[in-house]
Amino acid sequence: MSKMTVLVEKWNRGLERQVVDLPIDEALKLINRGTAVETMPSDPHRAAAWAKEVRQKAEERAAAYSETYKRFYLKDFRRFAAWCEAKGEYSLPARPELLLCYLLERAKDGAAFSTLRRDCTGIAAIHGLTSHPPVHWYLSQSVWKSFEHAMKVAGQALISERGPGLIRPEEIIKRAYAMFGHHSEEQDPANAA
Repeated sequence: MSKMTVLVEKWNRGLERQVVDLPIDEALKLINRGTAVETMPSDPHRAAAWAKEVRQKAEERAAAYSETYKRFYLKDFRRFAAWCEAKGEYSLPARPELLLCYLLERAKDGAAFSTLRRDCTGIAAIHGLTSHPPVHWYLSQSVWKSFEHAMKVAGQALISERGPGLIRPEEIIKRAYAMFGHHSEEQDPANAA
C-alpha cells in the first residue's frame, strides 16, 4: 500500500504538529479538510522522488501562468534550483535559511540588490505554487528582512572593528556572507565554538 507523508495540525490545549506516514486515501482526506499538508518523507529514497515531483508540478504550474512567471520567476527559480542541487539540497519546498544563503552568495558574486529582490520574490512565487508552508508572501518578506538584517549586522561589525570611516558595500557583502552565508550548521562560524 502506498503511503504519503503529511504534517498534521490539531488543537489540543495548543497547536500540535505531527509528521506521519498515512495511506494515500486517508492523507488526502486530511489535506482536503485543511488539517494536513503533504511534506517531505523522512526516507531519503522517497524524499528524492517526492522533491523531484514537487518541483516538476511547480514548474508546470508556473509555465501555465503569465509571461512574468515564465520569463522571470521560473528563470530565477531554476538558477536557485541548480545552486541547491550543487549544494546537495532540495529546492522545493524552499527553506528560508537556504534561500537566505543563496541570496548572500549571489550578492557576494556581484548581483545587484534589485536583482536579488526579484530572485527572492520569484523563488517564493514558485514555492507558493506548491501549496507548502510557509505561504509565498511570508517567505519572500521574511527572507528579505533577514537579508537586510545580515547586511546591517555585517556593516556594524566592520564599523566596530575599524571605527567610523569609509566602508565599501563590497566589504559589507563579503562580511555578511562570511557571517551568515553558510547553508549548514557545520560550516557556520557562530556554531563552531
